[in-house]
Amino acid sequence: MADFACPECGAGLNVSARVPGRQTQCPVCETLVEVPYLPRAAPKARPALAMVPPVIWALAGVLAVASVGLIVVKRVWRSQARQVQNQAMSDLLKNVETASQADQTDETIAALEAALASEDLPWTNDERTNMRQRRDALAIRRAEVEMARLGKVPEELAIRDGMILLEKMAPDPVLSEHVEGTKRLVAKAAEGRFTKLLDEGSKALEEGRAVDAVTVCERLMIEARKLPDWAAGPFPERDRAFGRRIAERYGARVEPIAGTFWLGSAEAYEKALRPTLVGILRERGYAAEPADSSLQAIWAEAAPYRLTLTVAEKAAGTYLQSANQVARIDGQVSLKRPGQADWKQSAQATTEVPLPNLRAYQASRIAVGSTPSTDFQGKLFENAFQGLVFKLDRIARTMPPRAG
Repeated sequence: MADFACPECGAGLNVSARVPGRQTQCPVCETLVEVPYLPRAAPKARPALAMVPPVIWALAGVLAVASVGLIVVKRVWRSQARQVQNQAMSDLLKNVETASQADQTDETIAALEAALASEDLPWTNDERTNMRQRRDALAIRRAEVEMARLGKVPEELAIRDGMILLEKMAPDPVLSEHVEGTKRLVAKAAEGRFTKLLDEGSKALEEGRAVDAVTVCERLMIEARKLPDWAAGPFPERDRAFGRRIAERYGARVEPIAGTFWLGSAEAYEKALRPTLVGILRERGYAAEPADSSLQAIWAEAAPYRLTLTVAEKAAGTYLQSANQVARIDGQVSLKRPGQADWKQSAQATTEVPLPNLRAYQASRIAVGSTPSTDFQGKLFENAFQGLVFKLDRIARTMPPRAG
């Protein structure tokens, strides 16, 4: 039975054969304990601590050190992240000030917008508010400067730059009050531009310069179609009325190509000949139909001069002793002129025999072949087709000029 308790760990110690006042070592916690003269009351026992193995204490120490290390690492990481953020904020503000000092409004606005877009940076509310106010003030000032410039440049530039300015204003609420004013400036520039074009075209028409009048009419329609209705105003309709005046006096139209087709098509002749025929009509002083579809409808209805082209394709016998057919194409071009006799010319083209530029081995194989070749038949037809196109081009250039 224990005579007294260790004051450190509470383990019981036996004092038999020990002199009071001397020291003895606790067998549990190994603490030197003085042997009392009188028995001591044992403190509350701590058996749990007495039973914890040393390895547990070692592990607890390791965990404590690791926890402290993790806290330190987190603090260092947060400090570095804050430094990166501070540097980013400093760079953005530096860009703003650099552009501002250079009086570069667009660049300053862009730099402020970049700073405001950086949601991950810890700007204060006051900083964001100041940057937003500064950006909005610059945007308004830029818009007002550009609006003032619209009234000082030629109408064509004012229209273009005004439409660009409206595109910039559209997504920016702070500029909403300037939109209507800019629209009025664009509409005014368009009115001035289109009025001058109509005056120019009317003068050309009265002087008998039909081709110049058509050019002006077409240019006005192209420019007006690029604008919204509020900017173009009544000018597309006025231009169509001007086009009708031209068409009724000097208009010439190339009618759709017609005929009988064997291997060709009306579309193929249209593609090959229409641009040439329209160009020759203009060279001869006729107001050939413009490319704009709405104006073409007017020419189809009102033009007094009509150019027609008819073709007739047919097979014209075998190619040498082969099973393939040569092609013959007859073409006629005619110009109907009010108050004058129609001008007519004809041309004919047949496949050349032997077909030029044909390799010797291919020529000999085709010449005696008993089975028709689709590919070679196409070559035979194409030779005649190109021959007719060439001849019609030469004939069309003998077209008489417009009288008067």
